[in-house]
Amino acid sequence: MISRNTFANWSERKQVLMSVLFNMLTPALFLAISFLPLLFNPFTFWGLLLRGDSLLAGAGALVPILLIPFLPILGIAGYLNIKLYRLTGTIWLGALLNAILITMITVANTSFSFPY
Repeated sequence: MISRNTFANWSERKQVLMSVLFNMLTPALFLAISFLPLLFNPFTFWGLLLRGDSLLAGAGALVPILLIPFLPILGIAGYLNIKLYRLTGTIWLGALLNAILITMITVANTSFSFPY
């Protein structure tokens, strides 16, 4: 959908900017909902929802933190997709490149440890 987002009276720059911003909108809203309660109390949304010091509360607090790097990643992915679509006329090159790049970034940012 992002590749075919065109409006007749908009400049190309404005169309690309809107597509990139809408690509980043959902994770940004999720992060805002997660962290806005910190302005009023010492808990995030997940801390309020999963009261207590349980493992589930800690895991729920970790999800928004892991989502933060995806905001610029999704913006860059949308920009690359649009530019490659306009260059080649097909969506497949942008999709393949984004899949490879996002997989590499996600794997590189993942930590895994064994309990010794």
